[in-house]
Amino acid sequence: MMIVAFVISLTSLGGVMYMYMSLPKTAYVRVGYLYDNFQFKKELESKLTTIVSARKTVLDSLELHLKVLSNSIERSSKKDGQEIEKFNQERQQYLMKKQQFEEDQQNQTKQYSDEISKQISQYVEDYGKANGYTYLYGATGNGTILSANDKYDITTTVLEYINERYKGKK
Repeated sequence: MMIVAFVISLTSLGGVMYMYMSLPKTAYVRVGYLYDNFQFKKELESKLTTIVSARKTVLDSLELHLKVLSNSIERSSKKDGQEIEKFNQERQQYLMKKQQFEEDQQNQTKQYSDEISKQISQYVEDYGKANGYTYLYGATGNGTILSANDKYDITTTVLEYINERYKGKK
């Protein structure tokens, strides 16, 4: 009789263990936090800031030149048609250059954002596989996950992982 009870207990325990082990392993990450603190993002952001600063210097120089020409024309007692034409041409070039820089910056920002998102997605997928997760959810702050227990938030662990992967250490 004791043996039967022991076998039943062991079988029940095995069933409970099997059910527990077969439950999906899930967690979530705060996507915005990962994105903002990813080293690759910080590097690309710095690179973009350098480019924007250099372009601003060029535009500032062109704008100053236009102001000098404008002041020269205004101070002149006779309005020279050639000077006015030169001013209008240089003003047009300035406006075109400014528009080109703005479009380039928008394109570069989008390209960098796409590269960062793609890299984060790959690293998070790798992390999930390496750590046996069935599901890793992304909390984006837009209603994707309405509520979750903080104990399932693995954002900081994943951030460490993706930054280490980016540095080539994992």
